[in-house]
Amino acid sequence: MAGCAPPPGRPAAFAWRAVGLAFCLLWALAVLLFPLQKHMPSGYVPVLAGVLVGLALAHGRVRGALSRRLAALSGRWFWILVLGVGLGLRLAAMAAWPQAPASDAAIYHARALDILAARGFGPTAFNPPGLPFLLAGWYRLTAPDPLAGYVLGALLGTATIALAWDVGRRALGPLAARWAAVLTAVMPTLVFTAARTETTTPLAFAVLAMGDLALVAAGRGWRAGASLVGLGLLLGMAALVKPIFLPVPLLLAAGWLALGQGRRALLRATVCLVLMAAVIAPWTWRNWRLLGAFVPVSTNGGSVLYHGTNPATDGMWSPGEPPPAGVDEVAHDRALRDAALRWIAAHPAAWCRLVLVKQAYMWGTSSTNIATLMNPALPPRLSGALAAAIKGAINVFWAALLVLCAAATLTTDVWGNRWLRPLVLFLLFTAAVHLVLEVQSRYHIPVIGVLVVIAAAGLARPAAAPDAPGRAAAAA
Repeated sequence: MAGCAPPPGRPAAFAWRAVGLAFCLLWALAVLLFPLQKHMPSGYVPVLAGVLVGLALAHGRVRGALSRRLAALSGRWFWILVLGVGLGLRLAAMAAWPQAPASDAAIYHARALDILAARGFGPTAFNPPGLPFLLAGWYRLTAPDPLAGYVLGALLGTATIALAWDVGRRALGPLAARWAAVLTAVMPTLVFTAARTETTTPLAFAVLAMGDLALVAAGRGWRAGASLVGLGLLLGMAALVKPIFLPVPLLLAAGWLALGQGRRALLRATVCLVLMAAVIAPWTWRNWRLLGAFVPVSTNGGSVLYHGTNPATDGMWSPGEPPPAGVDEVAHDRALRDAALRWIAAHPAAWCRLVLVKQAYMWGTSSTNIATLMNPALPPRLSGALAAAIKGAINVFWAALLVLCAAATLTTDVWGNRWLRPLVLFLLFTAAVHLVLEVQSRYHIPVIGVLVVIAAAGLARPAAAPDAPGRAAAAA
């Protein structure tokens, strides 16, 4: 049974806690550096407010009182409240933000309309196709309008609340599960990025779904088998949305090996890899026929690397050179990749400085992609004030989440929890990838669910200690 894995030894627990502390330190430095980098001292106001909120929630008496009230709610009332609040906030954000898709969101929406009109994806593989296909299917069921896409985001965001609860229940215990659900429901970053035709909300859903299915698949019986199949298919679809999911079978293998499952861990990871490849294969074959090259998902990897690694960039998106005449997108992508790698090799000190700068953009704020509200029913001054208030709330909660994660890291062994190992490894992998590639604050949104679960472990202390209740829950 999955629950028979031995608890982590003290050296291993210490090592994982050190990893967690290093991550929290990187996050804290990014939060402190971002206002300086933007020359906005006023940015420290929401940071300070968030730190105070986080310290208040982490205080034993406050945490205990809130935990007792949370635990006292009946199951029915808990779900009515948490899902009602979560969906209501996302729909309210959608109603207050009636603007047309822009930037990447506009590209995904336009691709979806092309697919829906049988015009195809076009003679390119630059953008991953997963989200346009998902939107096209949803538009066929509803209406080919951005509003329908916003509703899909709100529904996926609400479903993510239930996933956070189930991951917390299986890995940490019932009280931590409720805390994880509550935090996911009210986290402003998740609320105000749900109503978009972008990848962030589907990916946040996919990350927690991956962790949840991995927990169930670690057991035995038909549920474990069905979850394993679902996990492989989910990874294939998620990789078509963003190729960062391609190495996930390796992370799953490491997580299952940590449970002492030996050959079964490798077998399960192989099944996931095969199923994921089966989902991706038709698109890869299409790319081979169209471009004459092996392109598993997209041809923008070199561009993303170059945009975040060149002498003129600040680590975020920067315009790259268009392909010269007669050069196809595959060759151009390789040329950009090679140019970025040559620059790193020739300027290691400048690259190290750039890595530090990029972390401030990646982890230092959670609101740089929140556009100014454009509600024509509101006067411009009120609309601007509302946008500022939303950005402030987002960064207050972001700083509070940092404090809660740091408190959980210091007071529990949540980073060493073997049931959470795939999610923790994915969080660390995401952080490592964006040491090199271009960064934007929205790139951390898919892993906010992992951070919420880590914070929930500390908020539920001492009622739920990592590993002990989790083994029984995951085996159920």
